Amino acid sequence: MKIALLVFIILVPPQLLFSQKQDTKSIYAGNELYKKNDYVAAEKWYQTAITKVPTDPTANFNLGNSIYQQKKYEDAAATFTKAAASTKDINTKQKSEYNAGNAYLENKNLDEAIASYKKALKLNPNDQNAKYNLSYALQKKKKKESKCNKPNDQEQNQQEKKEEQSKQEKNKEEQQNKGGDKKESQPQPKPQQINKEQAKQLLEVLKNKDEQTRKKINAAQERGSGKGKMDKDW
Repeated sequence: MKIALLVFIILVPPQLLFSQKQDTKSIYAGNELYKKNDYVAAEKWYQTAITKVPTDPTANFNLGNSIYQQKKYEDAAATFTKAAASTKDINTKQKSEYNAGNAYLENKNLDEAIASYKKALKLNPNDQNAKYNLSYALQKKKKKESKCNKPNDQEQNQQEKKEEQSKQEKNKEEQQNKGGDKKESQPQPKPQQINKEQAKQLLEVLKNKDEQTRKKINAAQERGSGKGKMDKDW
């Protein structure tokens, strides 16, 4: 029995740790606005921090979160990837790869999402969310590839319709060939039907004809019986 996988699109929240090289004021301001769900304003503060320190992994990571929350997934993925590449800290790198995977997944870039989740798991094999999301992305990719290999439903229906029409035409042609050697039967005239009154008149005519015929026969017999008689000569 297959169990459906649930995808956990859970972002690792913005980093709260600071270093001496960071614009701590801008990052802190951005974090406070992020907590209030004001992601547009938070993005501006993080951008300010990055302007001063372009490779700051914390600023880039937090910027990626604020962009992601605005559903700009392609930009968010690029920002998380930048954050992962700009730090040697395993924890920050792992979280950045995981969040990048989420952004790619939301943007339906399955190959990139799978690659990011694998990187995150390589850095932290115990990350359960990364495991679930990787399984989900792999399953979704397999389903997509399977669907691409199947013929399009509309094309299949059209092909079946053509085959059915071809079969019907063939059957029709065979029926015509079979009937070509046979003469068509001529329709037989149906006996004329008469009503009751007409039948009575017809019987009366036949009766009169029969009476006339009988009288003629009798008259002929009478004439015939008198031909052989001779008068006596007394």
